[in-house]
Amino acid sequence: MNKLPYVVFLIVFFIPFFTRGLNILPGPTVLLFELMSGLIFVIALFYFAYHKSFSVSPKYLILFLVVCLHFTVGAVANSMDPATVFAGIRSYLKYMPLFFLPLVYAYSDKEFTGQLKFLTTLALLQVPLVIIEFFILGWGPDIVGGTFWLGSYMSIFMVSTIVVLIAFYFRERIDGKSFLMLALLIFIPTTLNESKGTVILLTLGILVIMLAGNLKRSQIIMATSILVIMISSFTVIYNMYFTSYASTAGGFWSFFTTNPAGIENYLYSGDSKEIDPDTILEPPSSLPGALSSLEEEKYRSRRIDSIILPLRALSNDPVKLLLGLGIGNTSKSASMRFFAGQYSFLEEGDVLGSALSGFIWEIGILGVFLYILFFGFIYRDAKYLAKTEGLPGAFALGWTGVVVVILISLPYKNIFLSETLSVLVWYLSGYIAAKSYVMKKAGHV
Repeated sequence: MNKLPYVVFLIVFFIPFFTRGLNILPGPTVLLFELMSGLIFVIALFYFAYHKSFSVSPKYLILFLVVCLHFTVGAVANSMDPATVFAGIRSYLKYMPLFFLPLVYAYSDKEFTGQLKFLTTLALLQVPLVIIEFFILGWGPDIVGGTFWLGSYMSIFMVSTIVVLIAFYFRERIDGKSFLMLALLIFIPTTLNESKGTVILLTLGILVIMLAGNLKRSQIIMATSILVIMISSFTVIYNMYFTSYASTAGGFWSFFTTNPAGIENYLYSGDSKEIDPDTILEPPSSLPGALSSLEEEKYRSRRIDSIILPLRALSNDPVKLLLGLGIGNTSKSASMRFFAGQYSFLEEGDVLGSALSGFIWEIGILGVFLYILFFGFIYRDAKYLAKTEGLPGAFALGWTGVVVVILISLPYKNIFLSETLSVLVWYLSGYIAAKSYVMKKAGHV
């Protein structure tokens, strides 16, 4: 059982990179993860049946049943095609076996330490890869992402790794010298991909665990110093290589202050209010000369626009606003057309945007609430577990910061399009849920 996570990590770190990033492997190779996920589910099911071990609070089981009911009602309310429903289930639940695995198998501290060291090694591997991609291959900043094939995905992973490392330093699981060396190395790739959200995510993640960490004076000084060094380094490198972009023509900080093409333009264009909400859900006409209400070449989807648009489009139908258009119903299928949803033209028109926007389109306001509730459960369990001693407590302290990073990322990027990030989020959240349940049953804290 301890070997399974390693196999999955290798698959999701390298297979998408070799297929989408380098085009070395054929596209269908990415399905290897789904096959592995299905195998893990079967293995975990047999392990559970034999050992009768299942460590999870009933609140997660109840939430899972409510989510399944929500998906079902949404599919029925939208009269969805069974093939599209199947594609939607595959998309939304393919990571669940990774969450399930730590619930049935109790990883020892030694086993989990080995997994964390392996993930740290994979994080360090991004350093030479990003340097090669940026300085030698001359890739654009958005795709300078190591094995993540997208810079913003890699930055979220690297920031989360630093947040966990600083939690280990706070709990004296690693010494200051080791932490400083690892954190600075891992931070290097985030400075070379023009991902401005890195500074915000890193600051919030570190502040969360500083507030929860009951720190010594020396630890506060170290944490504050490393944060200042990282932000300063990011600013200097950004101003050296990326000020040719209109949004940062006056330097990195001008993006947040005086630049007219800065943060306001980055977050909001106003185009979402120019689209007729009554016709946006009508498929483009095939008649010559017919115009769609969504003119793709003119529509500039920004972060806030991508949230406003589905709210406006669905607000005239309370059922759709609550339940969404149905799981998978706005998604296109790269392999078989009959799996594509009724509203797949929305994805083809590149209007789905961030994870939050995609959730509103497909599972509605209620679905968004259920997802946030799940991460709320994980945060509370991590906060509880962080009060305990040892490896689980140290990791849980770091995971409180990571959960905040994930939640802040929802309106910023669709992190669930990244197999790597999704696997890590679900698997490590499962570890938190299982360990906190065991600690509560044992009467700790």
